[in-house]
Amino acid sequence: MKNMISGASHADYGVFVVPASPGEFETATGTSGQLMQQATLAKTMGISYGIVAVNKMDLHNYDQSRYEEITRDVAERLRKIGYKPTNIAFIPLSGWIGDNIMEPSENTPWYKGWEYTYVLPDRTEKKVTGKTLYDYIDTLNLPPRHTNKPLRGSVNQTFKIGGVGTVVVGRIDSGKIKVNDLIHMVPGGITSEIKSIEMHHKGLQEATPGDNIGFNLKNVAANDVRRGYVFGHQNDNPPREAEKFTAQIMALEKIGDDRGIRKGMAPTMDVHTAHIPIVITDIISVNEKKSKKKADESQQTEQAKTGEQAEADYEIPVDKVIKKDGSGLIEITPSKPLCVETYLDYPALGRFSLRDSRMTIAVGIIKTVTKKEEKGKQAGAGGPAKGAKAKGAAKGAAKAGGKGKK
Repeated sequence: MKNMISGASHADYGVFVVPASPGEFETATGTSGQLMQQATLAKTMGISYGIVAVNKMDLHNYDQSRYEEITRDVAERLRKIGYKPTNIAFIPLSGWIGDNIMEPSENTPWYKGWEYTYVLPDRTEKKVTGKTLYDYIDTLNLPPRHTNKPLRGSVNQTFKIGGVGTVVVGRIDSGKIKVNDLIHMVPGGITSEIKSIEMHHKGLQEATPGDNIGFNLKNVAANDVRRGYVFGHQNDNPPREAEKFTAQIMALEKIGDDRGIRKGMAPTMDVHTAHIPIVITDIISVNEKKSKKKADESQQTEQAKTGEQAEADYEIPVDKVIKKDGSGLIEITPSKPLCVETYLDYPALGRFSLRDSRMTIAVGIIKTVTKKEEKGKQAGAGGPAKGAKAKGAAKGAAKAGGKGKK
């Protein structure tokens, strides 16, 4: 699951593979299955568009009724998570046989094709259609990128490559990065110069938002940089470690005896590529969803008073507990060093999920961040970082990376 979260944090679109084989679909969508958890995490990581690939149709004799049963079920589940139905396409296929992957299949004559609606940068809508999985991938549009904001990127992996040196693999979320730039990484507090940048085994002079790149750092040891670090320019609003932050969350699962999310809980947080323990240090406010009966009673009362349709989705704030389907504003303190940003400023660094007992119990966005003052480790501009071996300027390019996923 941790690797799935890391991959989803670098993606723009999702392909949700759903098994159509007897019993397997029911298991995948059950309480012990991971399908909906992964879809929830993908939504949390910013994936709003995707295609549901109903796989293994050959094991169900390409039955149309089975396909329609699955698509209705999954569509409703995705809607509850927060996906717009018009943003999701559906396709029946067989990975083993190759049905509807590259070419339309004769085994599914009843299938007329997929469609979804894409919102263009000018907010107009564009309807897209096709018949195969390849068609879908070929029609994807890259979302708008934040090129004018300060540099922010997250580290996914670090390598020590002979003859090259330390290579950091990560994704650019905003701003631009160039060869010879001086960057600052937290929570390690490391400052170093970029000697080279590579993507798809090709050297670059500059990388932009959405690029998954490898870059070579001067005088930094590979074990000094870890997954979950955030980097930015040293001299332009550099990132800083978070002391604590507030977040708006929605609870997804019952916890233990259904006491809900409360002060003092210590779940695991997945945010960008970081996976660390945190403590909920305060429940600031809570809105708990009403039962249908209570909502109907409240609606009748409001209509009697005003004669208008009353909104009855939420009760008056409840004190100190957030139960399943409820939402609230909480304060979080990381148990280990962490860098995050507000969702408004840097969406990729400001959305997260909380996990406990192998379950995703909540998702949320960061509203405010209280940042720490830090003492940086200088490298490449006056000496090696702590733990680094000064070997001079490492030459060559990183063997990693790829353009932002679609």
